[in-house]
Amino acid sequence: MADSLRRYARSGKSLHSRLCAMGFLLLAAFSVHALDPRLSLEQMHHTRWTAREGAPGDVRALAQDRDGYLWLGSSSGLYRFDGVEFERFQPDAGQRLPFDSISALLAMPDGGLWIASGNRGDISLLRDGNLSHYSSIDGPSVRVRSFALDPHGRVWAATLGGLFRLEGSRWQRISPQQERVYNVFADRDGHVWTASAEGIHRLAKDGDAFQRLDLPVSFLGVFAQSADGTLWQADERHGLRHIRDGRAEHAWPWTDASVMRVDRDDGLWIESGWAIHRVRSATRLRTDEPKSLDGRVESIPLNRLSGAGVHALLEDREGNIWLGTTGGLDRFRDNAFFATPAPGGGSGGLAPANGEGVWLIGHFQAPARIGRQAYSLPGAGTGLTAIHRDAQGVLWLGGQRGDGVWRMQDGRLARMALPPGYGNAWVSAFARDHRGGLWVSLYPPMQGGLHRYADGQWSERGGHADLPTEAPLSLFADHRQRLWLGYEDNRLAVIDGGRVRVFGEREGLDIGSVQSVQAHGGEVWFGGGSGLARLAGERIQPLSAADGGSFHGIAGMVVADDGELWISGSTGIVRVPAGELARASREAGHRMQVERFDFHDGIDGAPVQVAPRPTTARADDGKLWFTAGNLLWIDPAGIRRNRLPPTVLVRGLVANGETYSPTKEIRLPIGTDDLRIDYTALSLTMPERVRFRYRLSGVDGEWQDAGDRRQAFYNNLGPGRFRFQVVASNNDGVWNETGATLAFYIAPAFHQTRGFIAACIGSGVLLLWLLYVLRMRRITSQLRGRLLERHRERERIARELHDTLLQSVQGLLLRFQALTDRLPAAEPIRTQMDQALNTADDVLAEARRRVKDLRASSSEVIDLQDALRSVGRELERDHPADFSIQLSGRSRPLHPLVQDEAYRIAREALSNAFQHADASRVESRIAYEASGLRLRVGDDGRGIPPAVRQAGGKPGHWGLTGMRERADKLGATLDIRSDPERGTTVELFVPASIAYRHGNGTGWRKAWSALHRRLMRRPDR
Repeated sequence: MADSLRRYARSGKSLHSRLCAMGFLLLAAFSVHALDPRLSLEQMHHTRWTAREGAPGDVRALAQDRDGYLWLGSSSGLYRFDGVEFERFQPDAGQRLPFDSISALLAMPDGGLWIASGNRGDISLLRDGNLSHYSSIDGPSVRVRSFALDPHGRVWAATLGGLFRLEGSRWQRISPQQERVYNVFADRDGHVWTASAEGIHRLAKDGDAFQRLDLPVSFLGVFAQSADGTLWQADERHGLRHIRDGRAEHAWPWTDASVMRVDRDDGLWIESGWAIHRVRSATRLRTDEPKSLDGRVESIPLNRLSGAGVHALLEDREGNIWLGTTGGLDRFRDNAFFATPAPGGGSGGLAPANGEGVWLIGHFQAPARIGRQAYSLPGAGTGLTAIHRDAQGVLWLGGQRGDGVWRMQDGRLARMALPPGYGNAWVSAFARDHRGGLWVSLYPPMQGGLHRYADGQWSERGGHADLPTEAPLSLFADHRQRLWLGYEDNRLAVIDGGRVRVFGEREGLDIGSVQSVQAHGGEVWFGGGSGLARLAGERIQPLSAADGGSFHGIAGMVVADDGELWISGSTGIVRVPAGELARASREAGHRMQVERFDFHDGIDGAPVQVAPRPTTARADDGKLWFTAGNLLWIDPAGIRRNRLPPTVLVRGLVANGETYSPTKEIRLPIGTDDLRIDYTALSLTMPERVRFRYRLSGVDGEWQDAGDRRQAFYNNLGPGRFRFQVVASNNDGVWNETGATLAFYIAPAFHQTRGFIAACIGSGVLLLWLLYVLRMRRITSQLRGRLLERHRERERIARELHDTLLQSVQGLLLRFQALTDRLPAAEPIRTQMDQALNTADDVLAEARRRVKDLRASSSEVIDLQDALRSVGRELERDHPADFSIQLSGRSRPLHPLVQDEAYRIAREALSNAFQHADASRVESRIAYEASGLRLRVGDDGRGIPPAVRQAGGKPGHWGLTGMRERADKLGATLDIRSDPERGTTVELFVPASIAYRHGNGTGWRKAWSALHRRLMRRPDR
C-alpha cells in the first residue's frame, strides 16, 4: 500500500491529488501505535466531556486536522478541541457558516476541512480561515451522510439524494443507480465502497463504474478495514460481516451497528444499541470458529459514556479512540499501569511468586496468588500483616494477634510460633540473612521487638546488644551479606560481619521513618516518610528530584532489571532512571530528572503507610507490582511511549482588552501596556502533561518555563518590534523544538519617536552651549575687571612709593649731603660718608626704576612686538650682545591679561639672557598660530647651570619661579631648554581659546579649566 502511494505521489496527477496521497503517507509515518492490546476495555483510561466541561451536545461528526485539532460537528455548530478547551468556530469578519447543524466532517492533508449541513445539502470548505460554500445548485441537494477521501485524492460525499464527487470546484453526481446512499468508504487498496438503499456497490481502483454486489444492506450501513486488508461491514439489520471476493463471510448476529472502526493494532470497535464494544483482534475474529462472540468481545454500556448514543468514532494520530455521543465526547487511551482484579480491592502486601505473578495478602482475605494461575491459600488465615520471599524461594507470612509465622515451600504450609511472651504482637517485617537466620520485627513497640530465628531457637536482636531496642519498620538483606534495619525515628542500623553501626541525623540521615531499603549493584537506597537517600561511604547522602516533590511518603521501593529505581509514595509512583542515579552518586546535590505516574496513568490511590507490607514487588518475569488504591502492574520494558511531538500554535493576542488573530505581524496601537499571548500544543493523549517554554526577544534573556500554563503575560513593553516564540513537549517529554512564533509591533507615541529624542538631545546640547557662552562672557568680564583693578592698584602703589618713601629718602640724602659738605675735605669720615651717599644714590635710582616698572604695562603698548623690541633695545645698550626680534603669522588682538603676563615672562627671559648668559646674540620670536600664541626667547650663551635647573632657580632669586607661576596662571605651557654649547631657549605657548580675544572655539574645556584656576588664585604679589 505504501509503495503504491509513493508511486502515485510521484505521478503526474494534480497537486491536490499528490497532497492527499502524501497525507496518507504522513499519517502512516506518524502513527506510532494504537491502544495497547494487552489492556482490556476496563483497564483503559476513559475520559468523558459533557456540557459541564464545555463540550457541545449531540456530537455527530469528528475529524482531526493537519495541525492536530479535534473538530466536532454537532447539532449546535462546529467546535474545535485542543484537549483542554472547547472553542466554538467563529469565521473571520464578513464570513459565516450558513448552517448550525453538522452531519459530516472530513479533514484534508493540505489543511482543509469539509463541513456538511445536518439539515440541508449545503457543503462548506474551511481552509486557512476562509470559507467556501457550495449550495444545492452546485452540490448535494439533501442531507450529507458521510465523506470519504480515496488514495487518488478524490473527495466523495454520500447523501440521501445520491453519491457525489468533487470535480474541480463543483460537486458532480456519480452512479445514478444509487438513490439513497447511507455511507461511502475508500479502502487502502484504492476501492470505493458505498452502502445504499439499493445494496452495496464497489468502484474498483482503476474502474470507471460502480459494480453492485449481491449483498443486502439496511439503514446506517458502515465500513471498516483491518490491518491485513480485510473489509468489514455492519448495519442495524445484518450485523457484522467481512467481505471477500464480493461475498459476505462469517456473519455475526450484531444488530443496530451505527459506527465501526479497526484501530492500528487490529482492535475492532463497534457500537450497538446498548454498548460500545471492542474485539482485540479483528484478524482472529475473521479466522476463528465458531462465529459466536462469547469471550472475544469487551463491552462498556452506553450509560457509562457521555451520552446514550454514539454517532461518530475516530482514531487520532496518537492512537486514541474518540467517540461523539448524544451528550458530548469520550476518549479511550492507554494507561501505563494495568489494574488487576484482586481480593480486597488489591490493597495489601506483595511478594513475588515463583515463576510469574505475585502473592497478595491483606487484613481480611487469605493469601492469593495473582497471575495466570490465580488461586488462594486459605490455610494461613486472613489477618496477615507481612510477607517475604527469600533467596531460596521460601515464602514467609506473618500474622497478628499471636498467629505466628507461616512458611510455605514446595506447596506445603507450616506454622511457627512466635517467641514466648509475644502473644499479642503482630509481624511487621521479615528478612533472611546469608547464614539462613530469619529476622522478624514484631509490633507494637511496647510489646514487640526484633528477633532472629535459627537452629530452632529465637534470640532477641540476634544477640547484638548494641542494636536499638525498638522494633524496626523495615528489614532488608543485601547482596553483600549486610542486614539493614530501618526505624521510625529517623534511624538506620546495619549489621555487617558481626559489627553494628547506627546512622542518624549526625551521619546525614534526614528522611523521617525509614520504611523501605533497596540495593542494586554497589548502591543502597533508603526511602522514608519525608525523603530518599543513599549510602555514600560512611555517611548518608540525601537525594532530590528536579520537580521537588516526588519523594514524599515513600511506602515501598523496587529495582527493575535495568537498574531503574521505582518508588511508591504519596505523590504516586516515580521512576528514577539508572543514569540519574549514577549521576547523583557522582555529583552531590544533583537534582534528578524523574518520571511520575499518577491518576492520569491509571493509579487511583496511594499506598498504605502501615501494614500489610511491602507494597511493591518485582516478579520473576520482570514486571513490577504495586498496591496503590488497587493492584497494579507495569512492564518497564514494554512501556508504550508517545514519540509524536505536539504541534505548537499561537492562538491569538489580547492587548488592552482588544483581541488580535495571529498574522505575519500584528500592529498594536500607541500606549499598549497590557498584553496577553494565548498559545496551545496539540497532543490529545495527555494534554494535562504538555509542558511549555517561551521567550520574547529583547525582553526574556532565557527561556521561561511555563509548566502547563497556556498563556504568557507582559506589561510595560514600550514601543518596538517583538518576536514571541513558544515550544512544547508531549506527555513523554518529546519536544517540538521549532514551536510557533508571533511577531508584533507596538507603535511609539510622539514622545517615544527617534525624532523627538533627537530634538531633545539637540536642544540640550544647544542649551549647554549657550550656558557655556554666557559663562565665558561673564568670566571674561570678570577678568577684565580684575586686570583693571590690578593696574589701578599698581599705579596707586607706585604713586605712594614715589610721593612718600622715595621723596622722603631723597630728602634724607640731601640733608646728609649738606652735613657731609660741612666736614673738612681731609676728614676721613667725609670720605666714608661720600661713599655711603653714592651707594644710597644707586639704591634710590634702582628704586625709581622699579617704580617705573610697576607703573609700566604692555597693555599700554599697542603691540607686544613693539613692547619687547623696546625692552631688548634698552638692554642691548648696557650689554655687549646683539638683539633681534621676529614676527610670524597675522597679528591678532590678545586678551589683556594674556598680553601683560606674556610680556613680563618675555621681559624676564630677555633680562636673564643679557645679564647672566654672556651671550653674543639674543633673539626673540612671536608666532601667531591658529592653535595659539607661541613666544620664544633664545641666546647663544653659556646656558643655565644644571644645579640651578634642577632646583628651579638660584636661592633667593625668583625669576624662573615667577615665569612658571605666570604661565601656569594663564593655563599656558612654559618650556625652558638649556645647553652649555647651544645656550638657553625659553618658549611660552598659550592656547588660542585663552590667548586671543576671539578664539576659534577649540580647546574650550582646557580654556574653562585654566580660567577657573586663574579666578580661584590670588593676584600677583
